[in-house]
Amino acid sequence: MRKVVLLFLMVLCGIVSSFSQEPIKFLGIPVDGTRVNFVRQLQSKGFIRNIKQGQNTFRGEFNGRNVNVRVVDYHGKVWRVLVSTDIISEKDIKISFNNLVYQFDRNKKYFSLDSIQTISEQEDVYFGILQNKRYEANYYLRPTSADQELLSTEYSNQIRKQYGDKKFKDLSEGEINKFYNETLSWSLTRLLKNHVWFMIDKLDNIIDSYQILLFYDNEANHDTDSDL
Repeated sequence: MRKVVLLFLMVLCGIVSSFSQEPIKFLGIPVDGTRVNFVRQLQSKGFIRNIKQGQNTFRGEFNGRNVNVRVVDYHGKVWRVLVSTDIISEKDIKISFNNLVYQFDRNKKYFSLDSIQTISEQEDVYFGILQNKRYEANYYLRPTSADQELLSTEYSNQIRKQYGDKKFKDLSEGEINKFYNETLSWSLTRLLKNHVWFMIDKLDNIIDSYQILLFYDNEANHDTDSDL
């Protein structure tokens, strides 16, 4: 068991040390920096302000559809880009959702923790929503080696802070268990910061009207714990 845990930790160290801390991008624009700068880049791609939907909402084309894009910041930094499609009928919403899942599944930039996220042909979306069922799919930016040196240094510092210069083989069982939990928490916290997810939204008071809401989130810029 000790060898298995140590092997897992060493593999996990390698994964964490290679993933990128670069912020997720929307249409090639980093979800980061000031809203003014992000909007400037968005407008350079042909998006125009959609005053009817709000001061921070823009109209343009994304993934072959006309969409509205809302830019959300927190403490002066952009952390979310919300994309909303035009109205889609109940007949087509399931197809649109599944097609988006297939696209993300094929895109090597992303990975998911869920094996199946499509909606089955037999599923009644209208009834499901009435029962408060949520149709949602989640993806995360796949690890790269762009920031390998930076993250390796940070991770090494975390180990030294807790255990000095001890090697894996010198750790006690108690230290191994503690190290395991800390490593897993530390890894997931960083790995899941760049999050893309989408869901089906039923428009209230409009018959047979749905839309897909797509979120590009940079959670590194949304540290609400600092407000406490």
